[in-house]
Formats: sequence, C-alpha cells, structure tokens
Amino acid sequence: MKRFLKRVNGFQIIIESLLIIFSILFALGVNEIRATKQLNSQKEESLHNLENELKRNFKGLEKVIPYHKKITQRLLKMIDSLSTIKGEINKTGLELMSDVNPSGIMPPSPQKTSWETIRITNSISLLDFELVNDLSKLYKLQEDGVEITWKLIANFLLSRENFDPNHTFENLKILNAYITELYSQELYLKQKIKYALTKHFVNKNK
Repeated sequence: MKRFLKRVNGFQIIIESLLIIFSILFALGVNEIRATKQLNSQKEESLHNLENELKRNFKGLEKVIPYHKKITQRLLKMIDSLSTIKGEINKTGLELMSDVNPSGIMPPSPQKTSWETIRITNSISLLDFELVNDLSKLYKLQEDGVEITWKLIANFLLSRENFDPNHTFENLKILNAYITELYSQELYLKQKIKYALTKHFVNKNK
C-alpha cells in the first residue's frame, strides 16, 4: 500500500511539473505570438504611411510642375523683351516677377515626415532591405535636388541684389535658370516616385 501511494505521489508530482512546464511554454508562445503580431502591425502601419506620403508628394509635383513650366516660359518672354529695351529698367527683378506671376512661384513642398519617423525608430529594421535602399536614394534625391534648389530660389528672391533695378536683367536670367533647374528636378523626382510606388506598393496591394 505504501509503495502504491509513493507511486501515486510520484506520478502526481511528475504531472504537476509537466503542467507547470506546459503553462510556462504556453505563456511564452502567447507572448511571442503577440510580439509578432505587434511587429507585423507596426510594419504595416509604416508601409501605409510611406505609401501615403509618396502619393501626396507625387500629387504635389503634378500640381506644381505645369505651373513652374509656365513661369519659365513667361520669364523667357520677359527676358527677350527686356533685351531689346534701350536705357534703364526702372523696376526690380522682384517687381517684374510679381507682374508675371502675381500668385508667386509656389513651392514644391515634398514631405518626408513618415520617412524620418521610420528612420529614427526601430520600424526601419522591419522593412525589406531593397525597399529601404530604394527609399533612401529617393529621399536623398529629393533633399539634394528639389529641396535645395527651392531654398536657393527663396534666398535669391530675398537677396539685396534683387531689390536693385540696376541688376534686374541679370537677376531675371539667374532666376529663370533656377526655376528651369527646379522644373527639371521635379520631373525627375516625380518619375522616381512613380517607379517606387509601382515597385514596392501598387503591385503588392493587388
């Protein structure tokens, strides 16, 4: 009888131990599933934000590109017209620019908030290497091209020389060169954004 009771107690201890181990493993499994689900959710949110940002930038470029093209055409006409004028020009480049485009030049304003947010968090480690590599190049292109050129234009418009009628003709030619460069960069950036959307987002959602 004592041997039987010892065996029963031994089996009970083994079963209890197994139940404890199973409970621990189950809890670890549940936590791992939750962690995986949370990471997947974080990844999907990052991809969603990036896609929306690229789409906004694409639409923004679609809006400003024709406008900037018209500005360059109007500036060229004005420059040709001024080149035939003999004598002094009694208006500054800024005043003539306002005559040509009363609404201003309209900045391209591409955004990079979603990309910067992902870069400074661990979200970037969840994304595919090829996607991160392509977007790094794309946003670098945006920064070194459109963003810098627009800053140069803004600084030039507010420069002291631009308020001097003695430099009007030269300033208009410089401004036209800047805006022509901006227009070219916008076209190229738009093309690259479209490629990134098609490669990494549009086809993935089908």
